[in-house]
Amino acid sequence: MLAGMMLAGVQRRLDLLRVDHTGGFRKPDRLRDVYLRFAQGQATDEEVRRIQDESVRALIAKEEAHQLPVVSDGEYRRRQFQESFGEAVSGFDSLPGAMYVGGPAEAAPTRRVESGPSGPGPAVLHRLPTTSRLQLVRNVPLEE
Repeated sequence: MLAGMMLAGVQRRLDLLRVDHTGGFRKPDRLRDVYLRFAQGQATDEEVRRIQDESVRALIAKEEAHQLPVVSDGEYRRRQFQESFGEAVSGFDSLPGAMYVGGPAEAAPTRRVESGPSGPGPAVLHRLPTTSRLQLVRNVPLEE
């Protein structure tokens, strides 16, 4: 009985916790593979979208099974920030897969290309310039 009362007290305190999720989850191998094949011209947009959808559904099912109060798509649809940003605005030319050609991301297109705040070298290795004043043309997060 005492253990039950203690557990109830802990649960009440846990209910007061704020839960946020920021950042992405590690992409499943199947999704990483289709991104690599897409970058090499061996997978279609439709195949990428189908595997993204399946991967996101599986992740959300896991999150719901753990009764997380906040669920996330894990950023599974984002291949690389500059690419998704380029899809959302005019004035920033970034073609799908462009960030994977000729750089360290070519061998591993789903690996982050920045060294991070504690790593040697610049924080961002590949930064594309704007070509004109930026304008929102597509709300990618809303679509996702």
